[in-house]
Amino acid sequence: MKIELNKINISELDEVKLSYYESYFHNNFNSHFEYNLGTDVLLNHIADMNTINNWIDLGAGASTLFWALPLKTVSNIYCNEVTVEPLYILNREILSKKELPFCYYDVLNIYNREQFHLDYLKSRMNDFYIFDVMNEWKINQVDFDLITQFGTFGLSKNKEMYIKCMNNAFDNLSVGGYMIGANWILKERYAKERGIDNHYLDISIVESFRKKNKCVVVDNQVVNIVDNNYESVLIWCLKKK
Repeated sequence: MKIELNKINISELDEVKLSYYESYFHNNFNSHFEYNLGTDVLLNHIADMNTINNWIDLGAGASTLFWALPLKTVSNIYCNEVTVEPLYILNREILSKKELPFCYYDVLNIYNREQFHLDYLKSRMNDFYIFDVMNEWKINQVDFDLITQFGTFGLSKNKEMYIKCMNNAFDNLSVGGYMIGANWILKERYAKERGIDNHYLDISIVESFRKKNKCVVVDNQVVNIVDNNYESVLIWCLKKK
């Protein structure tokens, strides 16, 4: 289902979900840029992309613009979520504001982008869709030359469901296109708190996917990080043959 951000009725939003996504926004991507959390690796992969026509960020939350910063040229940026509340936060805290969190300007400096690049990228963000990436999906017969998921597939209950998410996305990727993923592996305490155990995440998932699909593995690694809630992050980048 496609939605228009400016037509979201705040009175119809779920207060519990809204509170969760507000807290997530204020606790993440809302201060200066930090290295060694996996984000630098992902941004470098995005920086390596040449001209992108259609890009979709799955489970976008409020952070798609942040991930877009290294891109030189992109025609259309699509954002997906499973519910409307995080897209409301995206519109309120990012797209509708002139001043953004420090990390946005830090990344602009890292990749030698001028501040007007923010407005350029915002102008490309016009397509917002609500659907569950764990089911099959298609958007108006569009094939994407870049598909990203940062944190989304790692909510799967097991390895089989994770690979199903990969297959659903891969079906929408054009030949020669790239799919980039990252999933942070929860520490035991935080896993119990969230009710999510994603310790099944490892590089064997991507290797298993490669054997059954026509793709080249550009990157496939688990990076150890220093964080209160996460112990490491699985990062991968695939190119469709």
